[in-house]
Amino acid sequence: MPTLICFSGGLDSVTLAAKLQSEGRKIAGLFIDRGQSNLERELEAATYFATKFKINLSMTSLRDWSTSWKKPDGITDKEIPRNAMFVLAALPFARQQKADEIALGSNQDDTAVPDGSLAFVKAMNGLFEAARQPERLIAPFLTEAMGKNAVATLAVKLLGEDDIARTWSCWSGKPHPCGQCSACRTRQKALEKAREQ
Repeated sequence: MPTLICFSGGLDSVTLAAKLQSEGRKIAGLFIDRGQSNLERELEAATYFATKFKINLSMTSLRDWSTSWKKPDGITDKEIPRNAMFVLAALPFARQQKADEIALGSNQDDTAVPDGSLAFVKAMNGLFEAARQPERLIAPFLTEAMGKNAVATLAVKLLGEDDIARTWSCWSGKPHPCGQCSACRTRQKALEKAREQ
């Protein structure tokens, strides 16, 4: 049975796809439109890698959910457990693909967000079990205690520089990564360390 990856086209989800394929697992992808500012760039990257990896890429939208609630002062999107929404949105697509697993590219450096931990994965699997759903959530980078540096090292090994450049992690929707946002800085630092090895 395949594994359905929540597939944003970013370094983590693309590296996870390459990792699972290298282990001989069949994969499929789900791209989620949540009204993100970098939607066009993420979708371009996700489509490119879906073609390269020869995986079926489904798409769905949480745009209405993301934009319909007012964000109180001091509350950021990262404080709301978005991964929970993504995983639940992925469930019918996993069923459609006959996938027994839904995979997130979360790594150990994502644990600052409320749903970037193994405790979250365990809780979601408890919810699936309570709701009598046969699918299970996995997050291999968390299970293997891999942080961003380890993911970047794996990306250098499995993807190579040309394909790393085709992933999109920047929060901006500009033609080129801004280099200033937290996603850009974290990615660049991890890749620099990976290339030194």
